[in-house]
Amino acid sequence: CSEFNSSYYIIGGECCTDGQEGGKMCVVKLINYDNTSLYTQCLTCDGQYLWVSLDGLFAEDKVVIWKMTVDGIIEKKIYPPEMDPSGLEWDGQYLWSVDGSYGGENKINKLSTDGQVVDSFNPINYPWGLAWVNPYLYVSDWKSDLPGGNKIYKITTSGQVVGSFEFKDGYGLAWDGQFLWGVSNPDNDPAEI
Repeated sequence: CSEFNSSYYIIGGECCTDGQEGGKMCVVKLINYDNTSLYTQCLTCDGQYLWVSLDGLFAEDKVVIWKMTVDGIIEKKIYPPEMDPSGLEWDGQYLWSVDGSYGGENKINKLSTDGQVVDSFNPINYPWGLAWVNPYLYVSDWKSDLPGGNKIYKITTSGQVVGSFEFKDGYGLAWDGQFLWGVSNPDNDPAEI
């Protein structure tokens, strides 16, 4: 997840040959929404559309998820029950959203594409980052001062923890098809896991 204060950065990948410089990823498109009081929280892709979760702490829409094209056209808005989304992922059929960070209920919601909660569970203390590695979810627990913190958990889609490993102050997670990547606070350096 990335928070860029209502700007969405789309970076080049395997399908982007003109956006690469010396093997490094670079920004190839910027979609900016300066006229919104919403803050971007997380981003996932379903293969065709981007799904962006936004937190409007002082806005009329407290939490909203936009389904949008890569050109920035908002196709749909859904209003999940989360207080503060900190993780968003797509499994091929459903959206998964972490209601964690600050003020949330510290749970993971399985959402239909119209925003309805299909399932919900709370397998760990303070979930934050989220990655889908079929058929499991990997969830970071960022709260380092509590038992169970400083770990990344491997969980089933019903919320059962099937494994974990140490990862200090874990925030964002991503799966690149081969490796799980994580961002740790306070240094925010991405790490291959």
